[in-house]
Amino acid sequence: MDKSYDNLPLGDGGYSIVNLVIALIRESVHVTVITFSYDIKSFVEVHGELLKVIYVPCSQKRRSLRLFSDIKRLRKCIKKLNPEFVHAHWTYEYSMAAVLSGYPNLITARDDSFKTFKLQKNIFRFIRLLMDYYVCKKAMFLSANSPYLARVIERKTKKNIFVLPNLLLREKYLNKEKHNSLDNSYAPNIIMINNGFSPWKNTENAMLAFNKLLNYFPETKLHMYGYDFEENGRANKWIKNNGSDKSIIFHGLIEQPNISSVLDSGTIFLHTSLVEGFGIAPLEAMARKLPVIGGKYSGAIPWLLDNGNAGILCDVSNVDEITFSLKKLIENKNLIITLSLNGFERAKSFKEEIVVENYMQLINKLFYNV
Repeated sequence: MDKSYDNLPLGDGGYSIVNLVIALIRESVHVTVITFSYDIKSFVEVHGELLKVIYVPCSQKRRSLRLFSDIKRLRKCIKKLNPEFVHAHWTYEYSMAAVLSGYPNLITARDDSFKTFKLQKNIFRFIRLLMDYYVCKKAMFLSANSPYLARVIERKTKKNIFVLPNLLLREKYLNKEKHNSLDNSYAPNIIMINNGFSPWKNTENAMLAFNKLLNYFPETKLHMYGYDFEENGRANKWIKNNGSDKSIIFHGLIEQPNISSVLDSGTIFLHTSLVEGFGIAPLEAMARKLPVIGGKYSGAIPWLLDNGNAGILCDVSNVDEITFSLKKLIENKNLIITLSLNGFERAKSFKEEIVVENYMQLINKLFYNV
């Protein structure tokens, strides 16, 4: 890189996009990434052997009013690059800029904008809902990161939607045994990773279910990671007012390099999100041989968990069902081992080598007629 790693601006997130970029570079593919940054006042470019990153200034203040000026800056950046094609992710600002740039484009949807708006009704989400509608109608090619989301988009566009699932880097997979020494005296650790205490994450029900679980297994711990899940943070305050935070440990934000070790410390991974376009957190848990409990009506989760063969599916809107599912797993060590192994096998479908090969085949087909 031509700029010190320590001095790089902070980009606009997108863990799944970072994984894709790393995997492409490992295959010697040249990649240019355009991302927003809230840390800068002017454009910043960083160059490497196979990677160029362009940071576009963006403000978090009054975001709804600044969306279209943000899109204009992105569009200007794309035009300056004069690319062969643009692959934009999420059907919002980045994709609006890609479509409006006039260059050949592939848009990958990564969430259900309508369900998200229903769960969080505000002007920002409403504007994004309109963006999603426009982008899906005008995009040259559309893909989604799960069959569930592909069906959602097909219904509203009548277009053919390609499926490009998220990937996991090879180092994320556990290469040793897990849960092979469980006995009747073990104290289960339940792991949850969520960023944001928002309605669709549904972590309120998870905490209430855990409160009930303690009546059966008082030694159990619930470890909660992510933004808003720090000690005395929003989630902690909510459960203090609506239940008990006994045996719930609030860890807060977790750095990406530490996620695998956190998952390895767990017995069960609980994912109570009401809607998921994919579900990268439960996939990482599966890759670490951690049995997953997820929502049977939660978007892509049933597909990710192979319709219950690679994890337990329950109605996560029902507190008692969550409690029952946790109790069922804790009481049955053989089920924990079975789901750990089945989940791990399922997770192999999302290895970087497999996903990148399919990705490059699609790119060659759409833009190079290969």
